[in-house]
Amino acid sequence: MRENMWKKGLVIVITILFFGASGIPSFGVENISNAELKFTNDSSGKLLFNGESYFIMLNNYSDSGVGNEWSVQMRFDSELKIVESEFDDETLPLIKDQWVEIKVNIDLDSDWMEIYYDGDLLVEKNWTAGVNNDDAGILNIAAVDLYANAASPVYYDDLSLEQVGTGTVWSDNFDSYADGSSMHGQGGWKGWYNDENYTANVTSVKSRSSPHSVDINGDADLVHEYSGYTSGEFVYIAWIFVPNAVPNEPNEPEPEDGATDVSINTNISWNCSDQDGDNLTYDIYFGNYSPPPKVVSNTSSITYAPGTLEFGTTYYWQIVAYDEYGASNASPIWNFTTRTNDPPNTPGNPNPPDGETDVPLYKTLGWSGGDPDGDDVTYDVYFGDYSPPPIVENNQTGTTYSPGQLEFGTTYYWQIVAWDEFGYVTIGAIWSFSTKTNDPPDPPTITGPTIGEEGVEYEYTFVTTDPDQDKIYLYIEWGDGDVEEWIGLYDSDEEVLLGHTWSETGEYTIRAKAKDSFGLESDWAEFDIGISKKSKATDNVLFRLIGQFPLLERPYIISYILTMLCDSE
Repeated sequence: MRENMWKKGLVIVITILFFGASGIPSFGVENISNAELKFTNDSSGKLLFNGESYFIMLNNYSDSGVGNEWSVQMRFDSELKIVESEFDDETLPLIKDQWVEIKVNIDLDSDWMEIYYDGDLLVEKNWTAGVNNDDAGILNIAAVDLYANAASPVYYDDLSLEQVGTGTVWSDNFDSYADGSSMHGQGGWKGWYNDENYTANVTSVKSRSSPHSVDINGDADLVHEYSGYTSGEFVYIAWIFVPNAVPNEPNEPEPEDGATDVSINTNISWNCSDQDGDNLTYDIYFGNYSPPPKVVSNTSSITYAPGTLEFGTTYYWQIVAYDEYGASNASPIWNFTTRTNDPPNTPGNPNPPDGETDVPLYKTLGWSGGDPDGDDVTYDVYFGDYSPPPIVENNQTGTTYSPGQLEFGTTYYWQIVAWDEFGYVTIGAIWSFSTKTNDPPDPPTITGPTIGEEGVEYEYTFVTTDPDQDKIYLYIEWGDGDVEEWIGLYDSDEEVLLGHTWSETGEYTIRAKAKDSFGLESDWAEFDIGISKKSKATDNVLFRLIGQFPLLERPYIISYILTMLCDSE
């Protein structure tokens, strides 16, 4: 409030003169800032701050509003939770839910005052300072004004004015008035501007000195005038009780009250607010019986994690909200029921199928699993060549397992154990399968020349069939000490073409055998070749023809051809 308050009275006087007392218009606030005086929509011209109540002392007062001058204006702001000397921007914390002393020390001889709230100095300055601190007031204690400003109730009791050196010159504890009666016209009290519409009522709801106090709320604007106090030292005391509204009831429980099929890992939460905007803390009660026990005290959080709960269990919970003044409000006792839990599905659909035979040595095992509740599932794998098989893998998430290379002709046993995320288990059946047997390769088939000359390379074809279609290696002895040692790998029935040169004449036996990729060997295959000295060009041609046409290898044909060649020479 920075505007001169005497303007309020002047406006009222002008208005009454111009319009008449019954035709006072309303004054709007559109062009007045928050730092200025605001007029209500009634003829009182009082300050209007919603949610705020005032203790006021004036050094000049008139029912007509002419010449009114303020000395004290204490604003009790429930939203900001402060008490302010409104002309000075000095504040103290607002105290609620108890009787608090307001004390004003007034020295009219020195034009000085001190305002105390609950024993703490709020401000000290000239009594005549006025709203603009320009000493526009007069040396006089004129009136006290208890102004509600449309705020919720506050209560005053045990008001007194004491003259230093003389004693109490005035007091009122409201105990002599009838409970619920209007104070307008009683004990020197009246509504602002002597208007009974601004009266306040006696109440027994609160009292410092039993049984009564005065209730200042809504339109109340209660004034008591004084006269003759223009010099000397005085102490004005008033006791004020600012009620504290209890917090609103905690609400919006999550899970909802009566909810079912709730996760066992759920957190609980709620909402709550306070009518006064106070900070709130909560006590949490939670358990599987009602009423539930307290588990948390004085937390500011609106969520609580109770940890992993039990399946298929009903839990009860309640929240008690406390504001910073200790007022509390409790929610109803809510409840919810957790979901039940089924174990994982029985592992099934084994691959290879149970009892399968002739299974390859490299085989990835597979199965079906899952969980009826949609829980995460892990698997333990048991595998071996005896039953029951040993564990080989645990806590895997996939539904396949590769055991590596197996043995031929062996029966293997395997089993899957499924676990859900909550430790429920399902043990699968023990399955079995047998691997295929392994037969050795056939001896290689060798084709190529049967005679030849020394120093000439001849090519031979080796073909081996493996009954299991395994890959094969070849071991070849050329008969002259040279060896091709386990060359390959080759496919079954693949033609392998190899060349060799014999450096000396003689009869040689080519020997070859095959070995499959699993190490089984065939029997030896043999192929004979005769190597002679290198002959004339014609002989060389003959040998080459014989190499190309195997029918010419028959002894009587060769003898005949050689005889003919010798006779011609």
